[in-house]
Amino acid sequence: MRRQRTMPPPTGRARPTLRSNGFGQMRAWVEAWYTTCRLSYRPAIADQELYRLPDAELSRLGYRRQTLVRDITGFDITYPPGG
Repeated sequence: MRRQRTMPPPTGRARPTLRSNGFGQMRAWVEAWYTTCRLSYRPAIADQELYRLPDAELSRLGYRRQTLVRDITGFDITYPPGG
């Protein structure tokens, strides 16, 4: 009678499942995108409302037209970094 040879299971690192790993990364990206949109919504509305005002009214409120976006959002997007 012949003996049947059995192969040992493969060793090495376990392959991560694409579904769980890819889904987690996609979910994190969507959450980051949603948070960015949510945090940018109110400043965008305020900018639209204040942009319509004349310079004298902006100055009375303490804003300048040149720095309006930076004053509302807190981000300086008027010049590229390093420029």
